[in-house]
Amino acid sequence: MSIKRTYDPSQTTVLRNTFAKDMRKLFNELIKVIYKSVYTNDCFKRNLNVNMEATDNVLGTSDSENIEYFLLWLQNQINIGILEKNTFQKYWTNKYVYEAYIRGLQRARKDMIKNGMDVQSIENITTEISSGTFHNDTVNILYSRVYNELKAITDDLMNKVSLVLSQGMLKNDNAKTLALEIIAVINGLNKDMINIGQFVPSIQRAELLARTNIIRAFAEAQLREYENWGVYKLGVMAEILTAGDDKVCEKCYSLEGKVYTIEEAKGLIPFHPSCRCIWILIN
Repeated sequence: MSIKRTYDPSQTTVLRNTFAKDMRKLFNELIKVIYKSVYTNDCFKRNLNVNMEATDNVLGTSDSENIEYFLLWLQNQINIGILEKNTFQKYWTNKYVYEAYIRGLQRARKDMIKNGMDVQSIENITTEISSGTFHNDTVNILYSRVYNELKAITDDLMNKVSLVLSQGMLKNDNAKTLALEIIAVINGLNKDMINIGQFVPSIQRAELLARTNIIRAFAEAQLREYENWGVYKLGVMAEILTAGDDKVCEKCYSLEGKVYTIEEAKGLIPFHPSCRCIWILIN
């Protein structure tokens, strides 16, 4: 089987980049409020010249209480700023999953028509998803998966910030050092200041989540639509890692030419984080 490779078989580059950019924007906004609270307003009273009128956090009578109060405040900032932006249905991330799913659905229908199958074109793709339990259930599962993955990232962030604060208090770090140590957990900068072992910055993990789940939604839409029309055999169109050459991800390349049933294909794509592979019909 000969497969014509393209840089982005799914043609979702702009969508993936936009989703990742919005992820980064929200985490950067979190960094700003953390810096303001910990350094500018000196919420832990680490500097002698603290402006008490500017302090914006309720403080306890000990460092341990201060950490507890700060973590409660930080969780609220995460809930408001990252997890619960209700701009589309329930979670702000839904709109990207939805768009990727639509594109996968369109691609599947287009490929079936191209291969001579007696398949109708989609007149109202929004109705196709919302009115059909077949697609609607899948989309809702994908919504929840993305939210839960993002929550896992922020939960891990909270754990690491708790550890950083404990270490900082023991070292008697000043306000600026504390702020930078917390921020390093999010963006990876100044990570030499953190003695917490190997870690992947929260922003990087969130961006990876965004890119990977666009392809997951696209591929799942393809599979559901193929299954809906009785397609049984599928192959893989693999990505190119670098535009303009023939270097393909080694794992994806090894899968080219293989044939899968719908049941075998379920859940396989993405094959790895940031995968750009899609399913193709096998004649």
